[in-house]
Parts: sequence; C-alpha cells; structure tokens
Amino acid sequence: MHRYLVVFSIALVGLVGAQRPVHAQDAKENADVAAVVAAAQPIAEAWLALFFDGRAEETWDQAGSHFQEFVVKEAWVQQAASLLSALGKPTDRKFVEAEPMTDPVNFPPGEYVVLTYSASFTDFPTAREQIMLVREDGTWKVIGYSVHPVAG
Repeated sequence: MHRYLVVFSIALVGLVGAQRPVHAQDAKENADVAAVVAAAQPIAEAWLALFFDGRAEETWDQAGSHFQEFVVKEAWVQQAASLLSALGKPTDRKFVEAEPMTDPVNFPPGEYVVLTYSASFTDFPTAREQIMLVREDGTWKVIGYSVHPVAG
C-alpha cells in the first residue's frame, strides 16, 4: 500500500518547498521560525490527536475558515474515516521541519506554516505527514493535512 494518501491537501499543493526549510535559514530567521513553531506545533498536534481519536467533526470545527469554506463537514468526516482506515493508529511521529510563509499564492493574505513530521502508523509504517496552519484572529488554525509514503 504505497500509494499517495491525502486528506484535503489543497492547502499544501504547490506550497511545500516554496520557502527554505528551517535548517537553511540564518540565525534571526531561525529565531522567528522557532517562535512560530512554539505557537503552532501544540495546536497542530492537538488537532492530530483529535483526528486520530476519530473525532473528525471536532477537527473540522477547529479548522481555519479557508478549510471550512472548501470542505463540507460531512465530506470531511467521510474522508477522515477513510484515511484512518487506511493508515491505522499512529505508532511514531517526529517533527522534521517548519516552512513558514507569508501571503502564499491562491490563499488569503496572512501568515502560514507547514509542519512536516516523519511518521509511522500500524498499517502504513513509513510516511511523511504535513499539516498546514494559518494565523487567524491571533491563533493558529489547521487548513490542510496530508500523508505521503516515504520510499524505503
């Protein structure tokens, strides 16, 4: 099962790689990125915990407005159930990098960040997860999630 698994990746298409990864930035930018990660990562990981606990309706409720505009809640619940069935339970997740961006093409103006994780699941042992967040009304909100196989 090494096919490309995606749940609402509209937010990620064309954006990942648009900015330099954390490890390639200078010290000032690293400090700025660290602050973004410190604020966004706990929100992303809490959202992922809800998602993998089968609480898709709550993840939709907590998602950003851009997500909610493009994905009907009932469709999201079905997509989430399908992905959960294909992946199984998470067994490992390690943060890899953050890619912050401002005013990306095809999105409302604002601050965004894509967090990338190395992940393993009971039915999908080697994967890369990406979760995109936007800063709305002073808080970070999820607007995209995708899972990709990693060649091994």
